Parts: sequence; structure tokens; C-alpha cells
Amino acid sequence: MSFPPPDAPQLVALGAVLSPDGEAQLRAALAAHAVPASARQQLAPHVAAFALAGPPGGLPGGLRAALDVLAGGLGLDLVVLPRPPGAVKVRLAVMDMDSTLVRIEVIDELARAHGVVDEVSRITERAMQGELDYDTSLRLRLQLLRGLPLSALESLAAALPLHDGAEALLGGLRRA
Repeated sequence: MSFPPPDAPQLVALGAVLSPDGEAQLRAALAAHAVPASARQQLAPHVAAFALAGPPGGLPGGLRAALDVLAGGLGLDLVVLPRPPGAVKVRLAVMDMDSTLVRIEVIDELARAHGVVDEVSRITERAMQGELDYDTSLRLRLQLLRGLPLSALESLAAALPLHDGAEALLGGLRRA
């Protein structure tokens, strides 16, 4: 049998090694909602995928809440894909980059390279506290980066630390 089966939804565990106990908890949560995992494939050291044998018409609503709780307890992300990668042609993928695809906040690292990291951090904190809206905070932080040499951007871009599984994700998106 190929993995995943052609029309099976898939559950992907990202960001941490899934221990045998964690896998048992995950399989129990799925089974409790009548959605057993029929197969597992290790896509990368910190990325495991499970083919789901769920009921027709989608996954039960309570399952998503149970998976959210389980993900928090296991310290990983759980993503349910309604169809396996490759079953649908991907034309556009949109995602957050900072602290999602890469392990850093790019604007903070650019500010560090330019010697204005404390000022940028204060503006970010004000935005997080609701004192500034996002647009204003971004403009203020970018003003502080004025004059940053292009070489600083190029150096950072060449050494972006990707999260575990990011290369597998990007490779899969390219293939799709």
C-alpha cells in the first residue's frame, strides 16, 4: 500500500520527536473520535505523518479540540490535511515566516546588525501591549533600519535557521 492512501486525510506532527508514548496518546485520541490512524511515515527527524481512516464527510469537530490539547501537552504542532500532499495541485502557499518557518524574528536580527535592537524591541513591546497598531509599529521599526547595508540582509538571508521540517515542507510544496 502506498503512503498515504490516495484519498485519505493525513495528520502531520511537526516540531518535536514524537515519542512512543506520545504516539500512543495520539492514536488513542484519534480512536476515541472513530478516526484511527492506519499508517505512519517519518518524513524527517521531527516530522511524522499518519494516514487517517476517518468517516466520510470530514473529521469530527471535537477531534480538532482534542488534538489542540494533545499538541500542547506533547510540545508539537498537529496539522490535519484533508487530502495527502500531491492530491491537489498547489499554486500558492502563504505562511508566516518569522518564528514559524525560520527560528528567528528577522527584523530583530536586522536591528541587532544595525545596532538598534533595543529601540526596535521597545517598539515591538509597545505594539504587543496594544499601545501601537501593527502598521505604525512596523513603520517605526523600519525607520530605525534606514541605512542598513544590503550586505546585512544578504548575510542574514544566507544563514536563516529553518525550523525542523521546513525543508521537507518546502520540498513538498515545490513537488506539488
